[in-house]
Amino acid sequence: MAQTNVDSVKTDTVPNLVNDTTVVATDTLTQTLEGDTLQVKPAESNSVISSKINYSASDSIDNDVINKKVYLYGNAKIQYEDITLTAARIVYDFESFTVHAEGVRDTADNWVNLPNFKQGTSEFVSNEMDYNFKSKKAYVRQVQTEIIEGTLTGERVKTVDNNNVVYIRKGEYCPCEDPNAKTRFKIGKLKIIKDKQIVTGPGYLALGKIPTPLVFPFGFFPNSEDRQAGLIVPSYGNGGTKGYFLNDLGFYLPISDYVDTKILGDIYSRGSWGLENLTRYQKRYKFTGGFGVQYNKQVLGDRDLNNYSETNSFFVNWNHKQDMKARPNSNFAASVNAGSTSNFRNDLNASQENYLTNTFQSSISYNKSFYDSPWFFTVQAGHQQNSQTEIYKFTLPEISLDRARTMPLDGLFNDNPKQQFYEKLGITYSANFRNELSVKESELSVNNWPELEKQFKNGIQHNAGASMPLNAGPFTFTPSFRYTERWYFKTYGRAFNDELPGYEPDTISGFDRNYNYSFGTSVSTKLYGMYSFRTGSLKAIRHTLTPALSYSVNPEFDPNIYGFYGDNGTLTRYSPYANSVYSFSGSPRSESLNFSLVNNLEAKVLTRRDTTSKFKKVPIIENIAFNGSYNFAADSMKLSTIRVSGRTKITKYANINFSGAFEPYTYVATDEGSIRRVDVFLRESSGTLASFESGQIALDGSGFGSEMYGRNKTGNTIVPEAGAEGDGDLESITANPIVERPKGFFDEFTVPWHLNFGYKLSANRGRAIVPLAEGFALVDSINIIQSLQFSGDFKVFNRVSFRFNSGYDFVNKELTPTTIYMTVDLNCWEFSARVIPFGERRSYMMTLNIKSSILKDLKFENKGNFGERDQFFQ
Repeated sequence: MAQTNVDSVKTDTVPNLVNDTTVVATDTLTQTLEGDTLQVKPAESNSVISSKINYSASDSIDNDVINKKVYLYGNAKIQYEDITLTAARIVYDFESFTVHAEGVRDTADNWVNLPNFKQGTSEFVSNEMDYNFKSKKAYVRQVQTEIIEGTLTGERVKTVDNNNVVYIRKGEYCPCEDPNAKTRFKIGKLKIIKDKQIVTGPGYLALGKIPTPLVFPFGFFPNSEDRQAGLIVPSYGNGGTKGYFLNDLGFYLPISDYVDTKILGDIYSRGSWGLENLTRYQKRYKFTGGFGVQYNKQVLGDRDLNNYSETNSFFVNWNHKQDMKARPNSNFAASVNAGSTSNFRNDLNASQENYLTNTFQSSISYNKSFYDSPWFFTVQAGHQQNSQTEIYKFTLPEISLDRARTMPLDGLFNDNPKQQFYEKLGITYSANFRNELSVKESELSVNNWPELEKQFKNGIQHNAGASMPLNAGPFTFTPSFRYTERWYFKTYGRAFNDELPGYEPDTISGFDRNYNYSFGTSVSTKLYGMYSFRTGSLKAIRHTLTPALSYSVNPEFDPNIYGFYGDNGTLTRYSPYANSVYSFSGSPRSESLNFSLVNNLEAKVLTRRDTTSKFKKVPIIENIAFNGSYNFAADSMKLSTIRVSGRTKITKYANINFSGAFEPYTYVATDEGSIRRVDVFLRESSGTLASFESGQIALDGSGFGSEMYGRNKTGNTIVPEAGAEGDGDLESITANPIVERPKGFFDEFTVPWHLNFGYKLSANRGRAIVPLAEGFALVDSINIIQSLQFSGDFKVFNRVSFRFNSGYDFVNKELTPTTIYMTVDLNCWEFSARVIPFGERRSYMMTLNIKSSILKDLKFENKGNFGERDQFFQ
């Protein structure tokens, strides 16, 4: 092995290296010099050194042939296979196949250029290091190495098994990336198995130089980026009437690269308990999802007293999403949220959102389209449940077959590229089968299946339509036809019951059908108006109107059965399809003229900020629409309620939506004390065109935050020195130089914040009857519902974060359910708090934990409630 000094051209002959370290023959190696990197020719196949060694130094390289050593000074570096060693000084011994590396102290007596040893993903930094290429063992003093989410240091270190196993004495583990953090775990002995685990002897937690009472006899931690199975440490607290508890005690198990699961349990000192399983799965470019099931048993009161009760509840969650790239022409998706209506009321760990939710729904669907075909197929099942009414609605299953709009006459009789009017005829078709059940929660049981089976409703509905748009100058005419047919496998009649006496519903099994159809036409166009301004930044205002008229005819369809089915045998009627899955009680004849008018108003203004355009469009009213209808076939009150709706943006951060309904007819009080709508226009009775019936205004704001003002921030203020004068000319500037004002303490102080809000105002007209001395009088009033919802977050000193969501009910004059979150970054530690200051669930939770995921179970957690616990935890 030979090397050429950077400062010399002298050639040295060194002995060949062999396994027994003895000299077999003398050979002169060719010297190479490439910059500062000197290379050694690979040894023979039977040599201990089986690969080329590259080494370099920025200062000097000295060869000691007699002692068989090479000395590297200044940014020394050695590379051998996957090993890289850098240091201020390195000595390589040819005879023992060892290197010795060390750092140096600078003029401030600080260590610099410390030995840095890298092999694969392993890396060590120490004050002094020895490494043997033959045994592949290292002896290190004052080592520092980065492991998962932390830094490990030690006074004495030994590596074996090709650096896959490391032994450390007098070690310190810092559980965060900051090497100057004061949180340290002082441990006498450690064993690190690469990419597997860390085993420790006794140790304790120290904050700076202050030891804490937290002492542990041994430690066992994962040291791998891969998921590891293990126990989940629970949290503890007082659950009021449920007693003291341990929550989320469980076990985590990574089943495979695609699936993992954890089992969690809750136990309370007064008998309540719960179990939960959470399973996640994911396969890249295929699908992703998760499944969860929980069971809770709530025990309240004393077994020997009348207040004792037991409540069992369960809940199932399943979410599945298919990657669209897996099967472009088909998709399977699931979103299941089903279980006992009281589940989240009984669960102490339930989130505020789940606790306040009254309805849950599920959907499992599969759809498929066909290449070069207009047909589309869907199968789905679902459910809805209401925690207040305790009514469940199931759809098991629903099957749909749809045909996209096609034009069968396109190109049939015409070879000309220009499309003829009859070729625009388009037809659509859809068929829907549904099987559904509506039942109370108390009726849901396997033993009750024969009764539940009788309550299922099913049927098939067909819809077919045809339309053909025609252009006539600025107008577009669209005649259309629509046909609907319903098939039933079960209808409902009435049978006489001698015990009542009277008539009661009767279920009739067998096939039945009904149908209805309608036809009509529509016409629409657009009108534009613009007004330009010659001066000022406002250049023009444009008004766009979109009027539309449609005329539709619906023949009369009456499926009702007439007979003496009323009370005491009075003549009445009923529809055998009224309670069916596709309810149909008939439709009277109508000839309706529907009208609508949509307005859009926008301005064109001069802008100085946009460099790509001189002008920009600003919406004033994005959309405001008026619509109604007039039924020529009605015998009275032919004009419908007039409805108004609109939306627009106030700023880029807020928009407003509004709607309203106006009644053109008069309401009167009858002699019997009831309210009746009569065929008299309000304009004729009171001179008013229409009365306000209902309306709503919603103002939504999002995106408000400190970033809105970022464009107004400037750098350090440049001010002249005290006493400087002048008008800013060259002489005054030269005589009185401008200096930069030094930064103050609060110049870098910022409070990033974000705010979202929603304001809603609803108004409805209410009418009531007031008795008079003779007859009755009609009194009406406007009922107003007004609420404000808001949420946001802000951060102080980049370490303390707050989040909140709340609202205000202006009618009841009280705050809506409110939750406040706080998080404090304490370097290696994190403090978090959640407070619900009022309401049924008023409570708090505080947690202090280490941020490292390895030690995430090392935490202090406290939960509690404000006020009477019985009111909160029942």
